[in-house]
Amino acid sequence: MSLELLYEELSAMNRMIKNVHYTNLSSLEGILSSKKIYGSIYEYWTNKGKSELATLRRGIDKELSNSRRGESSNRYRIKLEKLSGSAGDVKIYLFTDRILAYVRGVRKTPISEYGIETLNKYKDSVKSLYKASNKKISEEQFFNEFKKVAKEIGNYLDKTEPRGSSLSSIDETPEFNSIFNTFLNKHKVEMKNYHSFFARDIGAYILKLKRGYYQREGEERLQFNDTERGIPIDPRLMRIRFVGLDMLKDGENPNDIFDDPKDIIKLIKANNSVFMKDEMYYKVMKALARKEGEHEFEY
Repeated sequence: MSLELLYEELSAMNRMIKNVHYTNLSSLEGILSSKKIYGSIYEYWTNKGKSELATLRRGIDKELSNSRRGESSNRYRIKLEKLSGSAGDVKIYLFTDRILAYVRGVRKTPISEYGIETLNKYKDSVKSLYKASNKKISEEQFFNEFKKVAKEIGNYLDKTEPRGSSLSSIDETPEFNSIFNTFLNKHKVEMKNYHSFFARDIGAYILKLKRGYYQREGEERLQFNDTERGIPIDPRLMRIRFVGLDMLKDGENPNDIFDDPKDIIKLIKANNSVFMKDEMYYKVMKALARKEGEHEFEY
């Protein structure tokens, strides 16, 4: 494909892409074989065990892609792994509005269980503090009073704790200890030998909620009514692109991850219309076709 045609295709796509799903070559083979992208059950208690496809909003994906230019490949890969264990160098651009309009039993929902999990851990921690207190006030009053303390702690830690830190030394911070201990002493909270460990945990929960660490606001899921539903592999609904394959950079042959690379080559050819034909596409196709005695592939 010429650069002009590729540019026109990308420009048209950009107007339709709302979400992006990352996967790897092995998973791509299964997707193309089934002719659908199926979801997975990520967790049960916030969505009643419905099948979902994890995606990034387009704007957040652009930030992730841009980060690769200024960071090492390893740091970029760590970011991908945080999205999903199967996130890799295959990028699927989803035309979300069309999918929601034409694929039955699909709806879009933000990811929330990580934020809920952190919030629940925070609430459980405050309950534990109350149980260890002198109980001179009600649990509700205790909780509301601690909200003010948590806000003060959160503001302080947000200024002093570097983003991306392990948060393992929160309890060693003098001002944090001063704020936290003043509250404990006021209500005669007996922490005994657990004070340091507990203080670090509750401080971490407060800071995570303050910064939205686990709310993953840029991520959304396409949720299916049942596990049999999926998104058909159709150029009207998506495009698939190979991006930055480390195995090619390292001189490794992607044949090694397939029992028979001919199978995925045939699948890619059969679904040719959904693939973006840029430089990386041709590199991948040549690498997949490369085996003993065969160095050319007609694409």
